[in-house]
Amino acid sequence: MSAATREWLERRQREVGRIVLGCHGMAANEAVQKDIGWSRFQAWEAASKQTFHCRLMYMARERWSRRVFDYAPLAAENQRGRTKEIRQRIKEAEEEKWRQAQVNKSSLLLYRQHKDTIAPVPLYDNGLGSVLLFEARAGALRTLVRKQAYDGELVSVVCRACSGADETIAHIVTECPQLSPSSSNTDLAAALGFVDIGDVEDYAAVRRRKTRLEQWRKITLRGLREGS
Repeated sequence: MSAATREWLERRQREVGRIVLGCHGMAANEAVQKDIGWSRFQAWEAASKQTFHCRLMYMARERWSRRVFDYAPLAAENQRGRTKEIRQRIKEAEEEKWRQAQVNKSSLLLYRQHKDTIAPVPLYDNGLGSVLLFEARAGALRTLVRKQAYDGELVSVVCRACSGADETIAHIVTECPQLSPSSSNTDLAAALGFVDIGDVEDYAAVRRRKTRLEQWRKITLRGLREGS
């Protein structure tokens, strides 16, 4: 597969991932890959080649493909029992590349601190709350503080729900008194499902965060309509 073809496939896969998550285009690619749990096409290609190599190794010797394989340089190396090891190395290499790609992205701080593997996250249900939860996890929630980073003309970043603090992700998810249900957990990583997810109580807590995020979105949209 050529590099150009692989890059085209990667872009299409990221587009599909964004559609699945419902997020906007400014959410980091690494966050989309992490929470969907998809491998990059380069890793898929490497794993497919290894699978084909193993098929050749166990193919009947009278088959033409096996006869060619027997004369290939790789035939001299004993590959039995190495499939699992090679797949693990492919996975490790991909995850290392994924970690390096997010080093300089401040929006992915929570991912760097709490997640070091690529795996699907069972927190999403295609609802508005799930969309906003992913954007918050990815540091891409469209708060006023985030907007100010790329809109130099935006002066005020006061929370549009309570007017009592800067409108940050942490404030919306864990602090804003105008959003309910109230949050007793002020740890942002835990509130967004980065840690201790595994039982019914944990998932219920994340659902409550979704409700807060949905309320915040309704307030901001109402403000935009009234201001237009």
